[in-house]
Amino acid sequence: MRDNKKIVTFLILFSILLLFLPVSCSNENLIKNKEADVINIIVSIPPQAEFVEAICGEKADITIMIPPGASPHTYEPMTSQLVNVSNALLYAKVGTPIEFENNWLKKIEDMNKKMLIADCSKNINLIEAGRENQDSSIDENSGSMHLGADPHIWLSLKNAAIMTENIYAAIISIDPKNTDYYKKNKTDYVKRIINLDDKIRYLFENTDGKIFMSYHDSWAYFAKDYRLTQLTIEENGKEPSLQKIKEFIDLAKSENIKIIFASPELNSSSANIIAQEIGGSVIFVSPLAKDFLQNMTDMGNKLYEQLKNE
Repeated sequence: MRDNKKIVTFLILFSILLLFLPVSCSNENLIKNKEADVINIIVSIPPQAEFVEAICGEKADITIMIPPGASPHTYEPMTSQLVNVSNALLYAKVGTPIEFENNWLKKIEDMNKKMLIADCSKNINLIEAGRENQDSSIDENSGSMHLGADPHIWLSLKNAAIMTENIYAAIISIDPKNTDYYKKNKTDYVKRIINLDDKIRYLFENTDGKIFMSYHDSWAYFAKDYRLTQLTIEENGKEPSLQKIKEFIDLAKSENIKIIFASPELNSSSANIIAQEIGGSVIFVSPLAKDFLQNMTDMGNKLYEQLKNE
């Protein structure tokens, strides 16, 4: 009798276990389905990753081709990044003459013919490299990669809003069923961009034409937006001559410039020399920081502190 009871108990427990097995499989399928809802998106630079994250939330798996701390002038992608490219639905390119895109974009496109390529520079007024004034706009249709254009379009909050709109348009074309979700997120993020632009514009309302010194020519779009003048130490990607360094020192002294902005991704030894001679300091602000809005806030505040003392 006891043995029969054990058998009956075992059969009951086994039956209950069988009932739970389909549920487990069903949960596993749900997890897989959730993973399937995530879209693989590739971007060139870290600031673009913030734009995508703001739109997609957790619905996107993002690969940054030029990771934080790397130089877009020299970086070569790792094998793992190229594997991600082969599985991606969208590549959001900057669309300006960044050396990485010049060197690698065609190869990346050939790796995944089904991947949509979104041009973030669409509808942006480009300016000529090495120019910061209001009249330096160039024809955005001149050359397939806008040769001669300053590549740093994202360092303008107005441009960042346009780039976000361009990315949004591409995302809803590959994942239309989540359009409402993406639209709300995009609208909220663009409002944050515009609000920050208004705050920085107010900060610089009495600084028209004032000069700030930067080692690399990253901040031309920023300077144009707020009617400032960027003075660049680097000459065509090279360290300046001794004569030029002396001229920068004299100018910095005459304009009471005490801060030189430099990018941590680049060697800026001449900036340190000038800073020493003028009794100033080098402030590192990365043009490629992933925390885009915070980085632009920091740049605005640090630059204002410099300019209000000139």
